[in-house]
Amino acid sequence: MSEPFNSEFDLCGCLPEEFKPWLVQVLEVFHDRKLGKNWDESWSKLVELIGPQDELPYWAVLAWFDMNGWIEHGGNISGSWLTDVGADALNSVRADIAKEQSEVTDG
Repeated sequence: MSEPFNSEFDLCGCLPEEFKPWLVQVLEVFHDRKLGKNWDESWSKLVELIGPQDELPYWAVLAWFDMNGWIEHGGNISGSWLTDVGADALNSVRADIAKEQSEVTDG
């Protein structure tokens, strides 16, 4: 398994607490695509999470994921699916969230 999210991706600690759960949700859309789940639903979910295709944030998130090797695309980046590297990132973020939650409950 990968190192915890902040150390693997070297993100600053000032990101909002909603960032990691959001990232998990977006990566899960691409994971579901890799598993062959309903692609029409994935389009709707991506728009909900990162905005419509006619706005730059949509493309910025996809470019960021692609540059990190988290997604693979065929004819167009919009139809991407999760790579093994992306699956490692997803698992790392999930583990980091779980670790943070256990630290809060353990005091």
